[in-house]
Amino acid sequence: MPPLLLLAALLACAHVRVPDVDPVRLVAPLLGSVPAYPAHVPDAALVEDAAARRLRGDLEGARGVLAFVLARETPSPAEAEALYQLGLCYEAEEETEVALAVYDRLVRTFPDAPVSQDGWFRRALCLESLGAHRQAVRSLERIRTSQGLDRHDRYTLDLQRGISLVRSGRRNKGLRLLDDALAATSDTEEVTYLRAKAYLTRARVWAEAAARIRFTGPDRRQARRLEERATYLRHAEAEVTAATALKEPEWILEGLLLLGRAYEDLRSDLLQASPPRGFSEEGVARWQAELETRTRILGTKAWRHYDEGVALAGRLGWVGRPLAELRAARAAIRLEALVKPPASDAPPAEHASESDQSLPL
Repeated sequence: MPPLLLLAALLACAHVRVPDVDPVRLVAPLLGSVPAYPAHVPDAALVEDAAARRLRGDLEGARGVLAFVLARETPSPAEAEALYQLGLCYEAEEETEVALAVYDRLVRTFPDAPVSQDGWFRRALCLESLGAHRQAVRSLERIRTSQGLDRHDRYTLDLQRGISLVRSGRRNKGLRLLDDALAATSDTEEVTYLRAKAYLTRARVWAEAAARIRFTGPDRRQARRLEERATYLRHAEAEVTAATALKEPEWILEGLLLLGRAYEDLRSDLLQASPPRGFSEEGVARWQAELETRTRILGTKAWRHYDEGVALAGRLGWVGRPLAELRAARAAIRLEALVKPPASDAPPAEHASESDQSLPL
C-alpha cells in the first residue's frame, strides 16, 4: 500500500482513551504563583484576566489565575468558563491529551453551559490531532444546533465536520459538506484558517487517489494511467493554490509538503514500472537508465516544493510543524535525482529575499 494511503488508514482507525484528569489537582501547585486577588473581585473577572494572560503568551500565569477559581470550596459560577480557558492553555502548550481531558470534564460536568458547545468543538480538534477522527466526528455531532448558529459558527462547524468526516473514512459525505461550505464562503474573508484546512483536505483526497494508480500491464495502459495520475496531481495543486490564497502559513506549508511527497512517490512508482515487452536484457537496462534520467524532473519539482516551504517559513519566522518535515524531506533528496542541482554556494533557502513571495505551484 502506498505510504499516503497506509498513513490515512492508520489514522482513521486510531482510538484514543480520554485520560481521567482532575483539573483542580492539575493546577493546585500553581496556587500562589500569581499575586492574590482581593476577595471582592468576581470569578468572572479572574477568568477574563486569565484569558488575557493566555493571549499574551503568559500560559503559566493564566493557569495560576484559573487555579483560584477551580480551587474554590464552593463551586464557582465561572467554573465552566475556567475549564474552557484551562483547556486552551494546555492546547497552546501542545499538551493535547491533557487539554482533551479538561474539555471532557467541562462537557460532562456542565452540559448545559453555553461554553460547553465550544468545549465539544475543541475536544474534537484535540481528538483530530491525536488521529482519532471517528471520535472527533462524534464529538462534533454533540454540538446542539437547534437554537440556531450565526453564519460564522455555522460555517466553522460545517467545515470542521467535513474535514473530520473525510479523515474518518466517510469521504463522500465529508466532501459534499466541504464543497457546500467552501462555496458559501468563497466571497468572504470569514473562517480563513478552516477554509485553508478544508482545501488541504481536498488536496489530500486527490493525492491519495493519484497514489492508488499503479503502472503495470501493457505500454498503452501505463501511459493512460500516467496521464490520469498527472491529472489528479494537477487537481491537488489547484487545491493547494486555493489554500495559499488564504495566507494561512500552516496550511501553505502542509500543502507544499503534500505536493513534494506526491511527486516523489510518482517518481518512485515510475521507476518500478514494468519494462516494455520484448526488450532484451540490454534493452531493459537502457530503458531503465533513460527512465531514471527523464523522471528527474519529478525529483526536482519535489525539491522545489520543499525548498519553497523552508524559505517561506524563514521569511515568516515560522517554527511550528511541518517545518522540520520539510527540511528533512529536502535534505533526503539525492542531488543526482535533480535535473539541475542547486548551486553549492547558494544562500540557504531560509534567508531568501522577502520580496520573493512566489510559490512553485
